[in-house]
Amino acid sequence: MVLPGFLHLSLVQAIVNPAITIGAQNCSGYGEGAYTGEVAADHIKDYQVHHVMIGHSERRRMYGETNEIVAQKVLQAEDCDLGILYCLGETKEDRENDRNE
Repeated sequence: MVLPGFLHLSLVQAIVNPAITIGAQNCSGYGEGAYTGEVAADHIKDYQVHHVMIGHSERRRMYGETNEIVAQKVLQAEDCDLGILYCLGETKEDRENDRNE
């Protein structure tokens, strides 16, 4: 599975072996609407993408995504029948020091 940025989904789909699954790196916690810069789960589905990664540590750390925000995104993805790659959000330091359990 590869997870390109949203701007490159179509390009990657055109050049990648069909046996390789393509997923999205993130989705919005909201449905369709005026959420500037967000990509709704149903829009991801429009690209024939069937998986999305949610809760990545970078999103949690850099954008302040809380468990509640991540949960909203999970619900949106589930409503659109997207497979979810759920990241626990551990930092590199936590992982290297065996604090990721």
